[in-house]
Amino acid sequence: MKSLLLILSAFFLMSCTHLSSVSTSAIPTQRSKPVSAVGERFMFMLFNFDNKYVDNMVMDLARQCPKGRVEGILTKYEVITYFPLFAYNLKASADGYCVAKN
Repeated sequence: MKSLLLILSAFFLMSCTHLSSVSTSAIPTQRSKPVSAVGERFMFMLFNFDNKYVDNMVMDLARQCPKGRVEGILTKYEVITYFPLFAYNLKASADGYCVAKN
């Protein structure tokens, strides 16, 4: 019984991070102005009702490059588990370069 309790408590007290996906677009030759944005969302019991944190990232990147376009974007999506089945944090990040419009 004690070993079962120990195993269950270890299961609920552990936390870990999973990198779910990484993607990139073509990296421009003009890389003088880097831009970045991060969006996070805490989830309880994996209930996710919207993805506005990702939309806010897009707006944040656009705000950092008002007179150009963002290229060479590297995106990462992470799932951070605080307590399995109960508490999660989703984190998306995007890094790129502001390039002047032609």
